[in-house]
Amino acid sequence: SENSFLLWADGICISQDNNEEKGLQVKLMGKIYDSAMNTIIYLGPTYDEINECQCLRLARQEQTPSKAQLCLILNKEWFTRV
Repeated sequence: SENSFLLWADGICISQDNNEEKGLQVKLMGKIYDSAMNTIIYLGPTYDEINECQCLRLARQEQTPSKAQLCLILNKEWFTRV
């Protein structure tokens, strides 16, 4: 129906203790994300909210954030998984 949607949360939908399952699911991740209309990621806790928000805002506007702002984002735990 119009009001339904599919939610994929890899940290929940994939057994994190099962390396075989994770390996099989990771192969599908490109297709999953490619099919998504919207993607939301949790980067981890905020340590410097003002600079992190400024960095993301600049990136969304296709402007270059400062190296320090960019490092705040790229050092997040989520990027260690990619």
